[in-house]
Amino acid sequence: MSRRVSLPKIDVRKAEQLLRQLRRMAPHYTREWPAKDDDDPGVALLTIFSSIAEGVISRLNRAPDRNFLAFLDMLGIRLLPKTPARVPVTFKLANGTEAPFLVPKETQVSAAPNAERPEELPFETIEPLWAIPAKLTELFVVDPVEDHIYKPHAKFLTLEKVENELPPLRITAFSAKDSKFLQLDPPDQVKKDDLLRIDHATAADHLVVLDTQGSIVTVTDPLPRDYV
Repeated sequence: MSRRVSLPKIDVRKAEQLLRQLRRMAPHYTREWPAKDDDDPGVALLTIFSSIAEGVISRLNRAPDRNFLAFLDMLGIRLLPKTPARVPVTFKLANGTEAPFLVPKETQVSAAPNAERPEELPFETIEPLWAIPAKLTELFVVDPVEDHIYKPHAKFLTLEKVENELPPLRITAFSAKDSKFLQLDPPDQVKKDDLLRIDHATAADHLVVLDTQGSIVTVTDPLPRDYV
């Protein structure tokens, strides 16, 4: 995955820094005005000037980004147009619901606020959906790239949902194809009969945990590929 390096700022000074610099310079240009009193009208003018200058510096610092975009534009590379955000939505039926019902297109839902976004985020459904009372009895995982169909182990549907999100696992040592061992970090995050999903460039592999010893995890079936 490529990552663009942030361009350097032309000027990083803020209004407070500008004001301190101006007050240090004042005695060299106006010896009769030492600029030491915070209530002095001249200091008030310097404060106003510093605030305006910070806004000018902020716009100046955006020039490298604009020049970069202009360069891409010359190459025929355009910014993607704004598009509405799309997220998967789950509708849960109330206990005791017996008959199916239609969730019409453009039904409004919202994402709850969080620390980064204090207000609710509204969405609308783009397709109608039939909500049907049903109980999940079988589950299959399809890998269209490898043309495989996987069926989870028998205890999968009885697993309890984890209340708190666990940290992502990372493979820390080479694991060869057809072996049954993985070294994962952080350790002690999985247990017997857990289902592991390992993402790679083209799809994802699903493995059932047979045993764990610290960071070493044994799976039930041979690994379908090398993991680095």
